[in-house]
Amino acid sequence: MPPSEPTGRLDPSVRYSAPVDRRSAILAASTLYAVTFTLPNVMPALVGILADTAHFSGKQLGSVAAAYPLGLGFMALSSFVWIRSVNFRLCIATGVLVLAAAVGLQKWWTDFDHVLTLMFVAGLGGGLAASPCLTVLGDGHDPQKNFGVMILISVLLPASALALMTTVTGRLGDSGVFIFLAGLFALSLPLALLIPKGGRVTSSAAPRAPYRSTGAPAPAAISLTSMIPFVAGYIAAWTFLERMGALSSLAHEWILDSLALSGLVGGLGGFVATWMSRRLQLRTALLLAIGATILTLAFLVIFRSSPVSYLLLVTSFQLWVNVNFSNIMTFIALEDRAGHLVGLIPSLQCFGASLGSVVAGVAFDGAGRWGVVAVAVTAFLLSAGLMVAAFGSARARTESA
Repeated sequence: MPPSEPTGRLDPSVRYSAPVDRRSAILAASTLYAVTFTLPNVMPALVGILADTAHFSGKQLGSVAAAYPLGLGFMALSSFVWIRSVNFRLCIATGVLVLAAAVGLQKWWTDFDHVLTLMFVAGLGGGLAASPCLTVLGDGHDPQKNFGVMILISVLLPASALALMTTVTGRLGDSGVFIFLAGLFALSLPLALLIPKGGRVTSSAAPRAPYRSTGAPAPAAISLTSMIPFVAGYIAAWTFLERMGALSSLAHEWILDSLALSGLVGGLGGFVATWMSRRLQLRTALLLAIGATILTLAFLVIFRSSPVSYLLLVTSFQLWVNVNFSNIMTFIALEDRAGHLVGLIPSLQCFGASLGSVVAGVAFDGAGRWGVVAVAVTAFLLSAGLMVAAFGSARARTESA
C-alpha cells in the first residue's frame, strides 16, 4: 500500500491527552451519539402521534419534523469555534440533559408553538452532545473501527425504541411516548462519565506519518463537503424505496419488513468498511462501495423486483451506504489535524438530508422512481468526485511536505 494513502488508522506521531482509545469511552461516545439521532429515526411515529392527539396540519407536522435537525445542525455547525476549548464530558452531559427535558415537556406543552420550540431546543441539545461524541471517536487510534461501532449502535438503539413504543402507548397513551423517550435519553447520562474531558494532542517532537496532511485543512474540508451530496443521495433514495417496492406490486407488509431488516443488517456496514480498509486503500474501498450502491439502485429501477430480490437489494443499499459513511468520516478524521472539522459532520448530514428530501420529492412528482434514482446517482457521483479530489489533495500536500 502506498504510504500516501490513508489506512484508516491514526499515525504514531499522535499521543493522547485523554483515554480516547478505551473501549468504555468508545462505547459511551457511540451510544450517546446514537441517542442524539434517535429522535429523527422515530420521527414518523411522533408525527403520527401529534397528528392524532394535537391535530396538527400537514404543514405544521412538517415544520415540527424539520425543527430538530435544524437545531442540531445549527449547534453542530458552531462547534468549529468551541470544540477544542470545552470539557467534552460536561458538554455531552449538558446536551443530553437539554434533549431529554425538551422532549419530556412535550407531554404537557402540546400547542404548536411550544412543540416547535421544544423540538428546536432538543436539537440544540442534540448538537451540543453529538459533535464532541463524534470528535472523541475520530480522535482514537483506529477511527474507522470506532465509527463502525457507532453506526451499529445508531441502528440498534432507534430500532429498539420503536419496538418498545407500541408497548408504551398501550400503557401510557400516545403522549406517554415523550416521557418514555425522555427517560431513555436521561438513562444514558451516566455514560458521559466515561467520556474523556479532552481529545488528542499532536507531539511536535515525533515525525508525522507520510500519509497525514501537513496541517492545511483542504483535504478534510473537501471530504467534509462531500458529505452533503452523499447524505442527499442516500435520503433521496431511502425516502422512496417504499414507493419503488409498491410500484413492483409487492405487499405493503413485506416492504416494511424488508426496510426494517435492511436497516439492521446495514448497521454492519461500518465493520465491513473496517475489514476492507485492512486489505484495500481507502480510496479504492470508497469507490467500490459507491459503485455497489449505484448498481443496487440501477437494479431496483430497471428490473421488476420480486419479494426476495427487493429484500436483497434494499439490504445491499443500506450496507454499502454505511460502508461509505464510515469511509468518509474516517478520511475526515485522519486529515483533520487541527481537530475542528469532525464535529461539523452532523450539521452537514442534516443539511444534506433536507436537500435530498426536497429534491427527491420534486423528482418523484416529475419522473417517478427514475427521477429519484437519477437524483441519488448524481449525488453519489458528485460525492465520489469530491472524495477523489480530497485524496488527490492529500497526496499532493504530502509529496510537497
